[in-house]
Amino acid sequence: MKFKTPIPLEAIAGKYNCEIIGDTSLIATGINEIHKVVAGDLTFVDLEKYYDKSLNSSASIIIIDKEVAVPEGKTLLLNKYPFEAYNSIVNRFRPFVPISTAIHHTADIHPSVVIEPNVIIGEH
Repeated sequence: MKFKTPIPLEAIAGKYNCEIIGDTSLIATGINEIHKVVAGDLTFVDLEKYYDKSLNSSASIIIIDKEVAVPEGKTLLLNKYPFEAYNSIVNRFRPFVPISTAIHHTADIHPSVVIEPNVIIGEH
C-alpha cells in the first residue's frame, strides 16, 4: 500500500517507539508485506530465519526486533514487537472498513471487466 503522502522516518520512529539504525533522512512512501515490497516501502521481520530475506529485499525501511548490520541503502527501526508496530501503522493509514455495498465507491474497475452476479468489490 502506498501512503497518500510520504512519511518521514523520524515521525514513524517517534510514534511507534522505534530506535533508528541507519540513515535517518529516509522517507517511507508505502508499507507492504515482504513478498510485495518495492523501494521506499516499510516492512517488518520478527523471526531470525527471515532476517536475510527482509534485509535483502527491495524494502528501504525494516522494523526489526534485534540490532543487526544495516545493509547499504536501508534503515532499520528497532522495536521489541515489530509485527505490532507494523500492524499499527497499517491500521492507522488503511483502517478496516466493513463492506456496506456490493461495489465500494473507491473501487477502480477497468471498463472491460465483467462483474458476475453476487460479486463484492471492496474499497480501493
